[in-house]
Amino acid sequence: MQSPSEQSKAVEKAIAHVTISNLATEAGLSLIEDTGVVDHRAGLEWTRFDIPHPEFRKATGHVEVYQPEGSLQQSVLVYEQRSALAWDDGCHRIHGRWTNEAATFLLDVFPMLLAGLEKSISKEEGTQGPIWFPTLTINIDFRKELPKCGVEWLRSRTSVKSVKNGRTAIEVELRTDKTGEVVAVATHAGLMMDSARNRSKM
Repeated sequence: MQSPSEQSKAVEKAIAHVTISNLATEAGLSLIEDTGVVDHRAGLEWTRFDIPHPEFRKATGHVEVYQPEGSLQQSVLVYEQRSALAWDDGCHRIHGRWTNEAATFLLDVFPMLLAGLEKSISKEEGTQGPIWFPTLTINIDFRKELPKCGVEWLRSRTSVKSVKNGRTAIEVELRTDKTGEVVAVATHAGLMMDSARNRSKM
């Protein structure tokens, strides 16, 4: 435990390790990807997902998330979402386009999965209000270079690999909307905490 004097001197730090390669010039063995994960949803209707607690999860204000109509989840721990980059500038609703740089943000935004976990926790603990899910580490592997001008839509499949003792392991697979090609895969290690721990810093 830190003493009060040590806590007052503490500073927040983030460490990043980046390996950069040219996706456009990469060469090697390639196999045909399973695009059926997107193909069989081609004719489906998608509805806007009402993101809970937007005042707490302010980052979600920069994305519009849609879910397929009907119950298409493989389980309560697997979610499919279709996302557009959009935000308010105070006067207008602005719509952006997903580039590889912007997709990095999307790989850490999966409100449908968090809402499912939150609902399970609230039912188990009998509590109300948002749960804080801070990311401890995130590893991202980009597999495809998106057009420089970006794309309007991207699809995500998010799955919970483990939830134990307040720690989460989550995987996010990002695919193109039309062809179903894998854009990037991310693995997360995170925590589940009372939102009061986060609000105290505001």
